[in-house]
Amino acid sequence: MRLVLLTNPSDEFSNHFLRGIDPPTLKRLDIWILILDRKHHQMGFKKKLRYFWKFIGIKRFINSILKPMINRDNTIEGIAQNLDLPIEKISMENLAERLKEIRPDVGVVASLGHILPNEILDIPDQGFINIHPSFLPYHRGPHPIFWALYDMDEETGVTILRMGERIDVGEILIQEKIKILLIDEQQICYNLGRLGGKLFSKIISHLHEIEPVMVEQQRPYEKRPSLKRRKELNRRLEKGV
Repeated sequence: MRLVLLTNPSDEFSNHFLRGIDPPTLKRLDIWILILDRKHHQMGFKKKLRYFWKFIGIKRFINSILKPMINRDNTIEGIAQNLDLPIEKISMENLAERLKEIRPDVGVVASLGHILPNEILDIPDQGFINIHPSFLPYHRGPHPIFWALYDMDEETGVTILRMGERIDVGEILIQEKIKILLIDEQQICYNLGRLGGKLFSKIISHLHEIEPVMVEQQRPYEKRPSLKRRKELNRRLEKGV
């Protein structure tokens, strides 16, 4: 089975997801990784550093930006190289054409943060699936890990669903909850990524046989957190509350 994983260059969840796929599954799959260029990833180096420093706080800035710069094994490129997987950067304008060239059976999105039009969703034979780091219908939309912590949820989870026109609304293939035992955004991201890899490994070989479950998505669509709320959560995380 040929599979394309769409991701962005600075996402931690997709990195942990990729590492969470079990080795036998990795051997069975022909995985291609496409890094989707986005506008804020095209900033100059100094401007990008200021952006992340201001938005995500000192601790996550060090873990997400500085450490991967020093240790390339923690980047999506480094992980792909260690797993011997093909990887390339692609613009949104060229994505459809490249997908038609690769001809994947399945497309996979893990915390992409970008809306894909139907012309792209329809290219893989079995469509696209989304590895979403929340227990839908809770925390639809971007930054679900942030919102789970900000709302002081006691549990969260991972949902794998088929992608359609609406964001984080579709046929749910599998989902699982985990308890939030430690108020640490990095650790929760790691746990959810690994859980996503485990659930993916469980279903990918018989994707077409799964009877999906439709969950009524009555919960609100979460927006990108404001700088004020991000700073508020950072203060709470530093205090451990």
